[in-house]
Order: sequence, then C-alpha cells, then structure tokens
Amino acid sequence: MISHGKIGSHGITQELLSWLKEGFPDRLPSLQTDLEQLRFLQGQQKIIGLLESEYERSIQENESSQTTINILNTP
Repeated sequence: MISHGKIGSHGITQELLSWLKEGFPDRLPSLQTDLEQLRFLQGQQKIIGLLESEYERSIQENESSQTTINILNTP
C-alpha cells in the first residue's frame, strides 16, 4: 500500500526518494569498477541529492506560504 505524503515541486515525494535510495544505494563500489562506471554511479548519487534538495526546498516554501495564509486568515 502506498501512503501519500507531502508532494514537492515536480511531483517529488518522500516515497520516490526512499525508492531511489534503496534502488541506488550510496556505497563504495568494488575495486573492479572502472572509471566510466564510477562516474555513472557518481551521477546517480548527484541526481538523487538534487531531487532531495529540491523536495526539501519546495516543502519548506510550501509550509512557509501556508503559515502566512493562516496568519492572514486569523481573526
């Protein structure tokens, strides 16, 4: 069952980030990994980090705007 939590900009969810981290874990590659494979693995981690940062930024922005709206609506 999928739980629907907060959705950040571009449709990024915590569930998506968790799935990416499980599927593409950030760990040291084997000694047999060549330079091209290493760069590819680094790129995967860079994209996951970028998505995570964008998610956190958009959630913070959304929470800030909701707080402002609630303050303006308070009698």
